[in-house]
Amino acid sequence: MNNPSAPSFLRIHRGPASNPTETDSKSVPLESGNAVRAFWSKFESTTGWQMAPRSRRIGGTPSLMPAIGNSAIGNSQIGNSAIGNSGNNPIVLDQFSNGDISEEAFEESFVDSLTQVSAVGKAAATDLATAAMGLIGELTEARQAIRTQHAELAARANVVIGADNQSALADRIMEILADASEACGCQAAVLYTLDDDTSELQIRAAHGLPESRLTAGPRPLQGARGDLEAMVKNVVTIDDLNFGPLDTWNAPEPAAAAICAVVSCDDVPMGTLWFFAEETKHFGPADVALARLAARSVATELANAVPDPFATPASVSVTADTSVSTGVSSSVSSSVSSSVSTGKTPNADRAKNDIRDVAQWQFQGLPIGTEIAEDWKVDGMIESPNDYAIGWHTWDVLPDGSIQMAIAEAVQADITGAMSATVARAAMAAHSGYRHTPSQMLSRIGDTLWQTSLGEQLMSMMYVRVDPETGEGEMASAGLMTAMIASRLGYRPVVTGKSDPLCSHIDTQSVQETFRLMKGETLLAYSPGFLTGGINHTAIGCMLHDAMKSGDTSPLAAIRRSLAKQPLSCERGASALVRI
Repeated sequence: MNNPSAPSFLRIHRGPASNPTETDSKSVPLESGNAVRAFWSKFESTTGWQMAPRSRRIGGTPSLMPAIGNSAIGNSQIGNSAIGNSGNNPIVLDQFSNGDISEEAFEESFVDSLTQVSAVGKAAATDLATAAMGLIGELTEARQAIRTQHAELAARANVVIGADNQSALADRIMEILADASEACGCQAAVLYTLDDDTSELQIRAAHGLPESRLTAGPRPLQGARGDLEAMVKNVVTIDDLNFGPLDTWNAPEPAAAAICAVVSCDDVPMGTLWFFAEETKHFGPADVALARLAARSVATELANAVPDPFATPASVSVTADTSVSTGVSSSVSSSVSSSVSTGKTPNADRAKNDIRDVAQWQFQGLPIGTEIAEDWKVDGMIESPNDYAIGWHTWDVLPDGSIQMAIAEAVQADITGAMSATVARAAMAAHSGYRHTPSQMLSRIGDTLWQTSLGEQLMSMMYVRVDPETGEGEMASAGLMTAMIASRLGYRPVVTGKSDPLCSHIDTQSVQETFRLMKGETLLAYSPGFLTGGINHTAIGCMLHDAMKSGDTSPLAAIRRSLAKQPLSCERGASALVRI
């Protein structure tokens, strides 16, 4: 239409070249964002309404406008010579050119005519669009959660990192994949990691592919030639994946060319990194170097994703919960006082890193709370204000079937005390293989500390043995360790913790006690670090009694929650033996 008197705001929409109602699933793949676009296309063609572009944001309020050119309006009601419903006062363009209608009336009648011919009323269409936006929002959140969780799983995180760190890790990996794929001239990049049995590869991050690919199941490593060769050669280039009658590479994604690089840490394969190109191409040495560099960068990100349990920022407390399905938890938490100087030297940094390595070794040596025998549960905890711990706890089942539980803490609250605690634990492991009584065990450990001649290795320690059949037990204690037994009826002390520590005399002088643990009772052994901030033995006994009275299967965790607001001025260590 070339009418010179036509208003400037009027535009003739001639519609798509083909009928939108004939669009099938192949023309609009129902995946990732295309699924959402396909829904809105069907929404427009079915209802006669379309979403305003600005109102499609997640969490926004839908704003609808008549859809022009769809099957509900354009094909049945809008002609070449008239716009509007022929049965509802059609507005012919010639009327406007002859001056029979004003611009404002024409525009208002134009929109009203489109509203009248919509297949669904505006209110109903708005309700449908609101519900659809809610579903799309949940889908987006779910995919984001999958993305961040895959990044955490790829890092094999045994300590749950924060949500911010999860998202940052996923973003960094995605940046590496995006930059490396662009540099190699590829259109997509995918990270796969091996499972614990090294038999399957699970997709963990993807660039250039629909986000729905993250929900795909694992693929077997057996028969995956590209992945296997990459684990041997570090990097494998495939210039033409479709070359030859048989697909021997077994690439995980359809593509014309690809690069596969191994992601490894200390020469141990963690997974593979694939780059895919849409067209066949020759990959040169620069592409190989880029793929190898990207794989190393991803491996570094994954290896650094797990924080050290004792190496925490200043004034920050982190808890590593090692609870198991039995409901008993063993936890270690660490908070570091803010005393870091701004002028650090390389030697100081190296020394701090060495201390953190020691702390990591200490943490890994602590046992996990578990059901140690039928109807018997054991648990332990350590909280330290330092990067390291000066105490430990352990338990085991001895060859004669009795339950062994021990807890120890060095008197010196510095790194020397941590070393003394390590010597004491090694001595206990060496003396546990033959028959002994609790007092004999403490004597042998005391002799070892005395004979090593490493200075004053003063150590508070308690050793307990219990017959799981009868509940009868005996213990020996040296130093400031305290023990009590509690049930839902009350509590009673067993050892008061007022004796000389190990290595204070050439002959160990320990306190020996016998007891019987009935069903529904708990034996708690704890260090003097609990007795700070106005907390005394009576308060600890009441906490334990309240936990047992409430039916808590993890009384030690209940005590720890009660002490959460108490200042951590010195190390706290405890072990609990529960008879169900």
